[in-house]
Amino acid sequence: MAGGKCKGLANAPRLILGGLLLVLGVGCNGDGHLSDQILARVNHDEITIHQFNFAVSQASGKKLNPAAQDELLNKMIDRQLAVQQAVQLKIDRRPEVITRLEEARLDILAAAYAYEHGSFIPPPTPRAIADYYARHPGLFAQRKVYSLREITLATGMKEVEQLKRRLQEQESLTEVLTWLRSETSQFGDQQVMRVAEKLPTEVADQLCQETPGAIISFATPQVFVVYQLLSAEDVPISIETATPVIRNYLQTQEQVASYRGELERIRNDANIVVTMDR
Repeated sequence: MAGGKCKGLANAPRLILGGLLLVLGVGCNGDGHLSDQILARVNHDEITIHQFNFAVSQASGKKLNPAAQDELLNKMIDRQLAVQQAVQLKIDRRPEVITRLEEARLDILAAAYAYEHGSFIPPPTPRAIADYYARHPGLFAQRKVYSLREITLATGMKEVEQLKRRLQEQESLTEVLTWLRSETSQFGDQQVMRVAEKLPTEVADQLCQETPGAIISFATPQVFVVYQLLSAEDVPISIETATPVIRNYLQTQEQVASYRGELERIRNDANIVVTMDR
């Protein structure tokens, strides 16, 4: 493409070159010929194809159609106009803005280091994947969709400890609820559908072994939960289907553990002095 066809691309109502620009990485230069970087000019600033591609990657995990690309580019143009006004009004020099910019820079750098460190962690072996699959039948080979009666109380409520004791003594759920209603109305009681992967792993592994009528309980930082199993439908996942999910999970877990260990190492080697009184 040459000549006047590229002129005024930044003002076009529709990003008609959307897919082509993303493939070729091109824009228009001042002579009306395609350049390697510039997608739009906003007064004295430029929006490059690299900025646009990054925005696309942040906006969606899949390809954007031309209309969505057009909307995204217009948002970037509006943002650049707002930035120019902020600089003109010296808003970028205000202490609170400077602090927020610096905090964002530090967060980005720390995240980039964590990503860099994690990139050296090798993927899990096929044996590790197979072992994880075998250890968690409730998520895979015996995966189910459950119909459950769900009783929930806030973790800090005084009734929780006695509720635990009553369940351990194998009182019926009817008896437990009669007692609980006499003590408080601050609890949830509803019928819910839960797929295995939406449950804590240990709960899914336990539930897949239970029969209708069984009662299990568990605590989270926020709530204490009692489940009565009403029914279950088998929806198993083969190891072939589960492999990429398990691989990503295990690698992420290993990356997190390795990063925490690295932080502990460099913290031990660092000279840290906390001066704030607490």
